[in-house]
Amino acid sequence: MTQSGTNLETERWIETTAGPVHLRERGAPTGSPLLFVHGALVDSHLWDGVADRAAALGYRCLLPTLPLGSHTRPMNPGADLKPPALADLVAEVVGQLGLSQVTVVGNDTGGGLSQILTARHPDLVRTLVLTACDAYEQFPPRSLRAFFALGRAPGVLALGGQLMRLRAARRFAIPRPLSHRGPGDEVIAGWTRPLRDPMLRRDTVKFFAGSTPRTPWPPRGTCAPSRAARCSSGAATTASSPWTWAAGWPPTSRTPGSRSSTTAARSCPSMRRTGSPVSSTSG
Repeated sequence: MTQSGTNLETERWIETTAGPVHLRERGAPTGSPLLFVHGALVDSHLWDGVADRAAALGYRCLLPTLPLGSHTRPMNPGADLKPPALADLVAEVVGQLGLSQVTVVGNDTGGGLSQILTARHPDLVRTLVLTACDAYEQFPPRSLRAFFALGRAPGVLALGGQLMRLRAARRFAIPRPLSHRGPGDEVIAGWTRPLRDPMLRRDTVKFFAGSTPRTPWPPRGTCAPSRAARCSSGAATTASSPWTWAAGWPPTSRTPGSRSSTTAARSCPSMRRTGSPVSSTSG
């Protein structure tokens, strides 16, 4: 247990059917739960800034580190680490905490996993908040498909891990369009250190190998929250529904507007599209 500013932080390992997942919590234990889902090659520290602010408002912030390349303990050798299985892994973590109806906040690849989670486990999700993230056939996004292809090669990841020993190389680890203010050298060093471990690289390669445009996705033209609401209650989403999406690139981002968020807004009348002040980095 550690103290972070005015927010009490606890951490533990949760043993799941796929392997160990590290979980940090901040804020009031009895507060409304917020589950933060990070993207590839980063860990739960991506969310520290917004979690601090949310915890100060009385929320219970759940910050798992998923096996997406920056985790520190290997998963079970036979674990399925394709996106649908990772969404099930997140659901298992929530279930072991005895929670339901959590607010899920997803960024980048984590936003894609959050949408799959919502479609596969609608009973667990009360509200879905999406920042700049993947969706529909943009998973992985076209601009990063070459990067994901390289990530399927253990040798490339091993070389990247060695290069990230150099402070000069770490300066270029987060492309400028994906970050307002860099996360800091110490954080980036922590994100890239696991790439030097062969067992952790094995997990990372499995994730990248399973992340392709053929990844099963909720049908285009449907809204995952609306679909989930129908599955759980037998009724269509209405204007008073608790389902809410907030999506879009940060207003000051140099990255072009997300076509997938525009498509989602058109296909999901209950979606509320906003700018995204949630995170200073994207992973």
